[in-house]
Amino acid sequence: MDIDFAAIEIFRDLPADMITAIEGFSQLKLVPPDTPILWAGMECTAVYFILEGRVDITRLSIQGREQVLERLGKGEAFNLVPVFLGKPLNPADAKTIGPAELLVIGREDFLRLLDRYPVLMHALAAYLAKRLLSMVGLAERLALFPVRQHLAAFLINQADAVGEDVARYWTQEDIARRLGTVRDVVGRTLRRFEQEGLIRFQREHIQLLDREKLQSLADGRE
Repeated sequence: MDIDFAAIEIFRDLPADMITAIEGFSQLKLVPPDTPILWAGMECTAVYFILEGRVDITRLSIQGREQVLERLGKGEAFNLVPVFLGKPLNPADAKTIGPAELLVIGREDFLRLLDRYPVLMHALAAYLAKRLLSMVGLAERLALFPVRQHLAAFLINQADAVGEDVARYWTQEDIARRLGTVRDVVGRTLRRFEQEGLIRFQREHIQLLDREKLQSLADGRE
């Protein structure tokens, strides 16, 4: 396999002999667009690393509304936590947004690698800690922030993720599922932002025009 392991965050700083061992347990999987990869509650059989494409991690509320917990891209990993549980069940659904290329390692094989290489365990712990901080922030915003504040924070975070004043690849329905609200509310709020000169709608992305004002909204100072 010709895999760029340096593109995967957890593996990025590992020595060559360790990468060779990991490659021996790995499989490539090509997944079409809008295709389920995992279902919540089913047995965890593998961990996944994204080589190309994007994957949504979602859960359904009691009312049947889909909540996007994370949208992951190249270099990210998912389904890591249940590997360590006595009864390993997938904690959430996962599906592709567009076509995706995944690196898959079976659960038992991944546990053997972690036992053999403490450095890999440390890299995994650091990655999970970063993801936990992100999820704590999301939980706080869902519980405490009004939609206007939450949406401003979302746009800034998405722009930071691509290194530009642009939020890409999210439809209004996607944003609503991420923020735990409905499409109409997101649409009205975005139109208000546009009227206020904070953003501009462009093809497949939203241009941030007044980042300072959006940051004030996100921080609750407006």
